[in-house]
Amino acid sequence: MKDGIESGIVYLAAAPLPGLYKIGYTSLSEFKRRKRYLEKNGYSNVNALTVILAVEVEDAAGKERLLHQKFYNQRCSTTEFFSSRTLEVMVEALLSLGGKVFYKADGINIPAAETASAEPEHSQHPHIQPNRFNFQDVGLNLGEKIAFKEDPHITATVVGVDKVMYEGKNWSLSGLTKELKNRKGTGYPSGRYQGSRYWKYQGTRLSKLPHKTATT
Repeated sequence: MKDGIESGIVYLAAAPLPGLYKIGYTSLSEFKRRKRYLEKNGYSNVNALTVILAVEVEDAAGKERLLHQKFYNQRCSTTEFFSSRTLEVMVEALLSLGGKVFYKADGINIPAAETASAEPEHSQHPHIQPNRFNFQDVGLNLGEKIAFKEDPHITATVVGVDKVMYEGKNWSLSGLTKELKNRKGTGYPSGRYQGSRYWKYQGTRLSKLPHKTATT
């Protein structure tokens, strides 16, 4: 398959060795055959791969290269295998490409809510479209402090239903998350985030806070 195709599949496969993953790409029509081959025959002397996630994107070859570049320092020799401490990091990276989830493995420890929240907020995928987060739903009041998941020393103040203040400026959670990720040099290619996954209140991720029960 040639680079620059209009649409294709970027996939994530796990090796038997914990923390070792393959990132590859193929065409829509070849995905099932590619999946069967990898799970039966392995790849590059690594056997029994498990395809975990596949995302349909434009220019799959280019998107695959972006991820290879992102994880370059975690690459194992000259192969397409990369090491990662957590599966979640790899899944988030794949979902950050902004495409549609084409395949998700059964029995893999990836909660459905986590997979859904990694999709862009405007995603049209019918099964994983998240609701827009607002602070009132989880009982957070104006003036409450929230902390950035990747650096708890970074805090923002709730100043609206879906706005926070940081460095004297009002931000949406997704906008501030993008800004901070870009500053750290860890931004995703799509530049889209569901901000509630990246911020915590008193040690709990905002996306995990229970919603207030409505009373009548």
